Amino acid sequence: MIRNSEVGLASDQQEQIKKILDETNEKYRELRKELDPAIKPFESRFSAVREESRDRIRALLTPEQLPKYEDMVKKHDKMREQERERSKK
Repeated sequence: MIRNSEVGLASDQQEQIKKILDETNEKYRELRKELDPAIKPFESRFSAVREESRDRIRALLTPEQLPKYEDMVKKHDKMREQERERSKK
């Protein structure tokens, strides 16, 4: 997502970009619907790879950084689950 505060978009640019991103998300949803049956058997393998990566990152973080990372992971997982639910519709 493009953040206005980082790029300095005009309001018409914001609207146009939102429309583009909404259309792109719809295309992704359609692709997910089509691919979901083929991907389902591999979900546990994807999860294992994801957890391995996260564990490796956790090992690099300081005790102060770790809670922030865990919050970020929770948010990411929640967003991924919400997207999975939306793609089922």
